[in-house]
Amino acid sequence: MSGSRIDADTVRESVAVARDWLFARESDDEALAGLCDGLRQHVEQLMPVVLEMAPCMRGLKRTVALHGLTRGHQVLEDLDDYKRTRVTAWLHVRDLMSTSQTLLDLYERPGPLGEPLESDEIEAAMRARQCGRCGNPISEGQQWRRAILNSRSGPALNGYVHRDSCDVLAAVRRAQLRPVPAPTVS
Repeated sequence: MSGSRIDADTVRESVAVARDWLFARESDDEALAGLCDGLRQHVEQLMPVVLEMAPCMRGLKRTVALHGLTRGHQVLEDLDDYKRTRVTAWLHVRDLMSTSQTLLDLYERPGPLGEPLESDEIEAAMRARQCGRCGNPISEGQQWRRAILNSRSGPALNGYVHRDSCDVLAAVRRAQLRPVPAPTVS
């Protein structure tokens, strides 16, 4: 495993502070930006370590590791793409908090480790984009956009959507699902 040392107590403390911020919704923008930067550093520190461990993980732990690494990659990519405003900083703190917690859990409790399997595939899958509407992969060169997707687990999951096919299909489906007025009874 890599020689980098993760300070788990500092990560846990940052996650606890972020959780308090999310519930209190404090108004100190400078402290919120500092918290966002600190959580980003934790994710950047944990990702290579978990990426190195993931090929040795087994079963469900490996699946969770792949999901956590994919989410971490997306969250860091989103931080680079969006201008920081108070609202986006608050959303980034939420995403970074949950990603930090997931990666820390995987780092501390990886389960039984064995010989590495398919390490290249894990890195490729981590960087892949998948459409949140149709579930198909978004291939290199295909048009896509970021979208907020509704689900049973929450109304604001960030993801990707095909720009060409899924947007057109969604518009057609919305038109088909418009309520039809009930016939009037005389």
